[in-house]
Amino acid sequence: MEECPITVTVLQARKLSGLGNTKIWELISVGTLESVRVGRRRLITYRSLEKMLRPMADEPARRRRGRPRKIPVLLDSSQSVLGDRA
Repeated sequence: MEECPITVTVLQARKLSGLGNTKIWELISVGTLESVRVGRRRLITYRSLEKMLRPMADEPARRRRGRPRKIPVLLDSSQSVLGDRA
C-alpha cells in the first residue's frame, strides 16, 4: 500500500493537481488548502489537497447547458464528403 505524505510543497501541489501557481496561492489565502509555514517554506497538507480534488473525481459528469456540440463524423475511404454528386 502506498503511503501518502503529510505535507507537500507548492511545486508538488501544482504537479499533483494540475493547477497553476496563482490558483494554488489563492486557495491557500482563502483557506481551501491548509498550509503550514516552516521557516521560509510553505507546506500544504496533503489531506486538504486530496479533500479539495476528491469530490471532483467522485461527482458524476454534469449535463452541459446550451446546444450540444457537433460531433465530427469519420468517413471510410469508400465514402465521399460530397455524397453521390462527385
